Amino acid sequence: MNDQIRKDIIKIIDEALSAIDKKDISAIKESSNHTIHDATTNQDDNSAGIAVIIYSIYKIFNNPELTKHKRWPRFLKDLRLYLNKAKQALERNDFKKYNKFTSMIIRSMSRIDSKLGTYIASVIENAKIKKGSKIYEHGVSASRAAEILGITPWELMNYIGSVNISDEQPIITKKTKERLEYTRSLFKI
Repeated sequence: MNDQIRKDIIKIIDEALSAIDKKDISAIKESSNHTIHDATTNQDDNSAGIAVIIYSIYKIFNNPELTKHKRWPRFLKDLRLYLNKAKQALERNDFKKYNKFTSMIIRSMSRIDSKLGTYIASVIENAKIKKGSKIYEHGVSASRAAEILGITPWELMNYIGSVNISDEQPIITKKTKERLEYTRSLFKI
């Protein structure tokens, strides 16, 4: 993991912890979206992984059945602990421990309620697919986006085919516009 990505993930974890403490659900989602830039630009699976975790936390916080569950306080305690430990591991460049604590976060999500374990697993898988589509929207191939997130290209393409990405406003930079105008002038279009 390069140093800039490591620092970005530390920042994202700090933002997520702050949002969790404030119970600011939209800020949790925004923290997840910030990591997609690194996942897209550097095609980094660590950035994609933390994006999935934070987005899954956002989805869990949006489920009133989970937030009212008797194990919710324990989940929040574990979540804060593991996020802090993951951050500390990154600060020490201990990537093995960082991976251990991110795995523990996912396990703690599924332990909220055994009956809801299937729901949590579905949330995590859907988060991977959703974040994969965001990476794809930024110009990374569907195959590579799926590989980064540990899903099959089929799962990603199935989702991409069901949503209308082309309706969204494309990201066109000034440089892109200039190149397009130049190309049009070459062909007198």
